[in-house]
Amino acid sequence: QKMMGLYTSAHYKNSPNDLQMLSDAPAHSVFVLLSPSAEEDSNSLPDILAVVQVALEGKISRKAVEAQLARGHRSAGDLIPWTISQQFGDSNFAQLSGARIVRVAVHPSVQGMGYGSRAVELLYRFYNGEIVSLSSGGGDSDEEEDSASDAGSDQSESDAEEKKSTKGILGEKLLPRKQLPPLLLPLAEVEAPRLDWLGTSFGLTFKLHRFWKRSGMRLLYTRQTKNELTGEHSAIMVRALPKRTGFDDAWLPAFLADVQRRTVSLLGGPFRHMDVKLAIAVLEEFEASATAGNNDTITTAIGKRSGSSSSQISAKELNYFLTPHDLKRVELYGRNLCDHHLVSDLLPALARLCFTGRLGQTFKLSSLQGALLCGIGLQQKTVDILKSELGLPPNQMLAMFNKSVRKISINLHSIVEESERAALLSDKVRL
Repeated sequence: QKMMGLYTSAHYKNSPNDLQMLSDAPAHSVFVLLSPSAEEDSNSLPDILAVVQVALEGKISRKAVEAQLARGHRSAGDLIPWTISQQFGDSNFAQLSGARIVRVAVHPSVQGMGYGSRAVELLYRFYNGEIVSLSSGGGDSDEEEDSASDAGSDQSESDAEEKKSTKGILGEKLLPRKQLPPLLLPLAEVEAPRLDWLGTSFGLTFKLHRFWKRSGMRLLYTRQTKNELTGEHSAIMVRALPKRTGFDDAWLPAFLADVQRRTVSLLGGPFRHMDVKLAIAVLEEFEASATAGNNDTITTAIGKRSGSSSSQISAKELNYFLTPHDLKRVELYGRNLCDHHLVSDLLPALARLCFTGRLGQTFKLSSLQGALLCGIGLQQKTVDILKSELGLPPNQMLAMFNKSVRKISINLHSIVEESERAALLSDKVRL
């Protein structure tokens, strides 16, 4: 009753089928975060601070996935494995096993105090095999004798229950059982299944994205069409569990590199009306993930699965995006010698190079500069629209935007100068 009350207060759409599914579905589990007084008072039900509903997914055969995807269909259930396999064309992901967080609800009186994040972090540690029971394996002799006597006294009752069960449903007499399984068990006494990932699916908003990002989740999928009821884009975020299974193929950084390029391209189309604060938060998440996972193993996996890595662009590659005349226009705008309309056609290319990591790891923009470059360059929004979303005067926004373009111009000129310097010092030029 307390758990369903939290679901109701969290504005979840509840139905009697939800309670039946929690009771009967073997793939669904419920984890609760209790108050500190739960261990002291054993005669009453403790107060629930947070509740997390989890559904186990995955372990789908590769042949089944390929057969379903070839026909353009997918089976019911296993939301994350089917969606990710379909989006990336990788049937290997569906073979992994994971847990999807279906619902998270926190008591109204303690919301905003970190209990939801604490519950998700404990859930991650449980599935990652970090929670171990500290109780000793052997018990006292008196306790063993008591348990043996209890087992002997209850043997006749269990035999009677077995005889009743053999009669079938029609011959069974429903009687209250004397020995019921415990309602709550500590995580240290529950054996955790071997999983590869922990994920969730939700309607993408700035607050929810920040919550799951703090929990270590990474965005792998964003639906291009909005939900008809909520008006939000459905999103899937996943966190790998490397310690539990030892599966280290760097699949998560490879998928993130692919999602980064897709998101940058789609911000000018289906995600154009997305709030610029949410858009820059998603892009900054990709940038942080790429910086944290920079090693040879991950780079090899990214090159194998997603085609290329976000290395610094060379002067030869830069010529495919910008001509020397374009670089001159960018330099003039960075020095306040022309209006921003003169470089409007170059802003999408500049923003794409910036947010895909092609300007180098040392290149950084402030949050406001990145938001302006994202809104004007990628989403192609006007200054008036950004004024309403950011709440800043246009003069201040244009000044900060000019600084961001000036930083990009200096970075691009340094790349060209370094290429020319290397060419002048080479043996071929000397000859």
